[in-house]
Amino acid sequence: MSEETGLTYVGNTRLMKVISFLFPIAIILAVILTFVWMFATEKPAYAIRGLFTGVPAVVSCFFILYIYRKDVSLHDIDSFPSINIRSLTYVFGIFYLGSIAALLLSSGSRPWYYFVFILVTYLSVFLQIFSEKVKPHLFFWSLFLIMVNLTYSVTLNYDFYFGTTDILPHIFLSEFTAVTGQTIPISLSDYAFFPLYHILVAESSQIMNLSTKTSLFLITAPIYAITIVFLYYLFNYITHNRQISLLSCLLFSASSIVLYYSTNVITRTMSFVAFIILLYLIYSVNFKEEKFSLKTLSIIVLLFLTLVHNVSILQFVLLIIIMLASEYIIGSANYVSKPFFLLLNVTFTSYWFFAAYLFMQRSLTPRLQSHLLDSIVLTAGGSDVLEEGLISLIGLLDKSVFLFFCPYRNRLSSEKLQEKLCFSFRTVCPANPHVLYPESSQYYLAV
Repeated sequence: MSEETGLTYVGNTRLMKVISFLFPIAIILAVILTFVWMFATEKPAYAIRGLFTGVPAVVSCFFILYIYRKDVSLHDIDSFPSINIRSLTYVFGIFYLGSIAALLLSSGSRPWYYFVFILVTYLSVFLQIFSEKVKPHLFFWSLFLIMVNLTYSVTLNYDFYFGTTDILPHIFLSEFTAVTGQTIPISLSDYAFFPLYHILVAESSQIMNLSTKTSLFLITAPIYAITIVFLYYLFNYITHNRQISLLSCLLFSASSIVLYYSTNVITRTMSFVAFIILLYLIYSVNFKEEKFSLKTLSIIVLLFLTLVHNVSILQFVLLIIIMLASEYIIGSANYVSKPFFLLLNVTFTSYWFFAAYLFMQRSLTPRLQSHLLDSIVLTAGGSDVLEEGLISLIGLLDKSVFLFFCPYRNRLSSEKLQEKLCFSFRTVCPANPHVLYPESSQYYLAV
């Protein structure tokens, strides 16, 4: 590594050091000022809603500041040799079969002891993470079966379940596609330009000879549950820690929003699944020797992402921009290919403006009319909002857990960058790295 490149690494590390110190302080001040503002403007309901998001964020920031000050490493988690994987597998199998028996004995409902069985299966999977002989493939199968179980216990168990109001029109559009053998006409819905979801459900209905509603619920559950595999490899690329990656997948599968959308896998949910797979393929290009097949699959998933939902891709583009900005600040590696990012933008914008132009006209024209910008928006207030805020606190518990653990992933990324810097110094001057970069080496040792 050249001297100029080494100095660039040192400068980027110092910048990340400053950011890692100022960012927690900024969060603490922002939360405190927001709470004060809410009470000053007589909006205590919003302050109560923020308890489960603001308080864990502040506690986490104080903890992460302590970690940086004491130079505590979070890279490794202790394993417990006393945990037996085979015993945990037997416990999982027994209680998983018990959950299925509970559903069969209480058709059309989910009794309280069903959730006890599910809780024990989750605990058995959780304990696998801290075993010395943890097997990721066994972990994936266990977590996959739990997610599918929870989904089918709702979608295929309740006789009149149809999910949110979005599922009903998607069932109708899929039924139309299955009966006619063609995509829906433009006059019926804007989804005529984004037909892949309904084609998937219609084909499944024809192949399995089942109703469209049953086919939709039957095939979307495993597709959604399989995301934990791709998330594991993504987390592992970032943290280089198998236990933290497995724990992240477990928290993901148990979060309320994931459980909610597992029973409501509609077009935007399928778009999310495609985006997770796309991220995995983008990052895999940097770690796999065979890159041509990954690049080909990335283009296929990109086309699927463009044709499965209308506006979700804009949110994904914004996330990738944030990732590119983070890579620019760190300056250590380029995991997201800039040509591929340009291809992503060119693909969906070209399709929108040249093929799905009617969708653009129907979506943008009403929002560009100036007289609609002055419309009155009514919001609820008073004791009703306060009561609603108290009720919603428990629903925000999973978000509190994610907020508390969120900064530690940044710590892990910082440690990996420091390891790369140390390797770079030794590469420049194997005999004495302090000769070429005395300040940078001392800075590294201080960190």
